[in-house]
Amino acid sequence: MSWHTSVAASVVVAGFGLSSLATPGWSQSASSEQPITGLSMTTMEHVEGRIAGFDKAARTVSVTLSNGRTVSGKVSEAVGGLDLINVGDRVDTVVEETMSFVLSGPNTATPDSRFVGEIRTSGPTQLPGGAISGRAVATWLVVGTNLADNTIALVETTGGPVHTFRVRSPEGQAALRRVKSGDKLTVVAATFVFAGVTRRN
Repeated sequence: MSWHTSVAASVVVAGFGLSSLATPGWSQSASSEQPITGLSMTTMEHVEGRIAGFDKAARTVSVTLSNGRTVSGKVSEAVGGLDLINVGDRVDTVVEETMSFVLSGPNTATPDSRFVGEIRTSGPTQLPGGAISGRAVATWLVVGTNLADNTIALVETTGGPVHTFRVRSPEGQAALRRVKSGDKLTVVAATFVFAGVTRRN
């Protein structure tokens, strides 16, 4: 599976209320005219936690979340200030994601699949933190739909395996009735992630 396939699949699953049944702007029209339907949504999540432990040499950190769960991971070499953290320091993470789906007819021009992103990280004299922003665009070809099961089968425009997804959201299920084999489904995902450490208080 290509990078664009994995991005588009995860976007479809997470944002459009679809679940994959296979392992691995919405636009439609009968000609090359404008898209006839689309769907866009924005979600935001704020997660708080406290540093429970760390290994500065290995650059690993454990964080106890506000729900009591503890997660661990390795801090990128690009992030400075790891030497400044203490157990009990606060960790805040904000994730905002906007996803748009555009269904178009077979002859409608669609954007090329691409990803544009930017990363900013803390310096050595700052508490660890960083921000990532990115925009991914991927276009699929519709192989077919099953209205009884609320599923849609998609394939990359360059070919490859067929991926089948179940449509779970009411809006998606209503729009599914307008989808035809040969249509194009363009998925646009704009994501912003911020994570940072502040001194315990």
